[in-house]
Amino acid sequence: MDQKLIQEVAAFLIPAALLLLGCFTEKLIEGDGWKTKHFFVGLDLTIYFLASCLVNVLDIASAASPPRNGYLWTVTLITVALLCLFYQTTVHQDWEDEKKRGRKQTFMLCGVSNLIGLVLLYGFMRLKLEGAI
Repeated sequence: MDQKLIQEVAAFLIPAALLLLGCFTEKLIEGDGWKTKHFFVGLDLTIYFLASCLVNVLDIASAASPPRNGYLWTVTLITVALLCLFYQTTVHQDWEDEKKRGRKQTFMLCGVSNLIGLVLLYGFMRLKLEGAI
């Protein structure tokens, strides 16, 4: 298989696997049947992204030849992560209420919030693979 294709698949599968891992752990912690709220893991994914960015600062600092503008890109990504985290927190605060069940809650928490986290993690993986950060 082509190395580039393997990297592209890995860049997608790692965030997707983390999303599923978050869902399973939420369900196991509760010990009940599956509920929609077990899939509300967008905040977790964004925190994973933020952690990846912070570790990337250490990678850049220890690299023999750091990527051009690596610090600038990483600080920009950290800023984006914090802004997204604050936005997702407000979304979760507004929509996690048990009284607000239904399609809109599922769309906002499983769709919007999870998608933000997935896109951030996927973007980080792609930038890292391309050597931009």
